[in-house]
Amino acid sequence: MPVPHARRAAPLLLAAVLAAAAVGLGPATAPAEAATVPVGAGSHSDTRPAGTSGPTTNTGAPVTPKVTPAAAGKPVPTNDWWSSLAFQRYGDNPYSTPMYGHPLTYQAVAGGLEVGHPTGPAVVGDGRQYEFAHQRDLTVGLTGLDSPDTKADSWSDWTVTPYWSDGTRTLRTTIGHGIPFVYAQGSGGDARISAAATPAVFADQGNVLGITVAGHHYALFAPTGADWNVSGTTISAALGGRNYFSVAVLPSPEALATYRKYAFSFVTGSRVDWSAAGGTVRATYTLTTEPKEGTERGTLQALYRHQWLHTADPLTSYTYVSPRGTMKVREGAAFTTTQKTAPVLPA
Repeated sequence: MPVPHARRAAPLLLAAVLAAAAVGLGPATAPAEAATVPVGAGSHSDTRPAGTSGPTTNTGAPVTPKVTPAAAGKPVPTNDWWSSLAFQRYGDNPYSTPMYGHPLTYQAVAGGLEVGHPTGPAVVGDGRQYEFAHQRDLTVGLTGLDSPDTKADSWSDWTVTPYWSDGTRTLRTTIGHGIPFVYAQGSGGDARISAAATPAVFADQGNVLGITVAGHHYALFAPTGADWNVSGTTISAALGGRNYFSVAVLPSPEALATYRKYAFSFVTGSRVDWSAAGGTVRATYTLTTEPKEGTERGTLQALYRHQWLHTADPLTSYTYVSPRGTMKVREGAAFTTTQKTAPVLPA
């Protein structure tokens, strides 16, 4: 999830991207007229400085964002946690580089979305880098899906929806910071989950399947009346004319019943709002949801340490490991943090 001041930076980022689209993605030349756009007590230019360039590949070639028609014309963030979906960094990878949502990690591939839950650090780069690297536990997709690329279909403050299509099958998944679910909608094929190793099944309830892969516990949710079938490392379910299913990483197998309650309350957007008064800043984080079955609109979300330390909203006993410390799970679509701010003296 973003820190509360992220929204203030949004106008700068959006204007920069719009400017890039206006002047092209190659090296910029000095504009005939550059406008100064006021923002609060500050301002920004609507044109890139002369001599700078827009997004490029690792070899310096200009790139334009990979987005669906639904997102055409919208400013695209160039430095968000999921930006590699839209801006192709490497010539041989039209999908994405690893994306770190916490507690889950992701990487788009031809057959769908790789999902992992790294719980231990590694020191790499000759001892100069400490990371919880992405390692696939599952690939969430559709039977037969072989997309030539992945595009960004929609996004909000800390969620994004990648899109795959191979001409016969289409897949959308919604993912985000602090979200333990992957919400999938597809057409043209059965739901298909490919595991990195043969899964151990700890619960089989027809359309709900609990599995353990590489020591991590997951729940798979297909529409009511469907049935998950396990064959080696492949798990599939016919969707019966419906187009949705979801996958959740569980804190423990015992959490299955709680997560099942929210499996079909699909997150559709995210927003952070804040206010400041009397030396106190309040930030409210809200997820919007849509029920695919029933009427449940609640959800579960994992708070970063800097959030749960400063919220009075009740939390569950569930936790996750993350590179930013323990994440604690809240049952609800919104939470608020409150922090005191120290006064700043003028220079």
